[in-house]
Amino acid sequence: MTHDQPIPAATLAAEYHKQLARQTELCNRLEAVADSLPDSCNVQECLYLAQSFTPIVKQAHRFEEDQVFALLRAQAPPTDLASTLERLAREHMEDEEVADEVTLALRDYVAGHKNVKAETLAWMLHASFEAMRRHLAFERDYMLPLVEKHHGH
Repeated sequence: MTHDQPIPAATLAAEYHKQLARQTELCNRLEAVADSLPDSCNVQECLYLAQSFTPIVKQAHRFEEDQVFALLRAQAPPTDLASTLERLAREHMEDEEVADEVTLALRDYVAGHKNVKAETLAWMLHASFEAMRRHLAFERDYMLPLVEKHHGH
């Protein structure tokens, strides 16, 4: 789904919920791989995560910034949410940088490069999904209800 045009009010909250759920599932998959290291490694799952981590995160962030943030800026007085939205946008940039780093580490690990040890990769995965989960919890608990309120859900 492209997010260049505003999404109809009736579907914005539902799409936001889907984006949050998709990222939560990604976190669960990252955790499963991290917990399997160093004893075992599902190579196919690592390759899937290496291919999909960054695109899933970037797609969700573009949706949030283009649709959700735009809606909330239009509905709230400028100072009410400005600092929160700025903080979330900064976190989005950080999460995307981490996703890129984790993607490279997953690829290198699967390829057998000695520069990525299982313990290091597990630590990277844990750090990334724990930070994402904190961010997603805030969005689910604070931002999603704001969107739902604006859309009569």
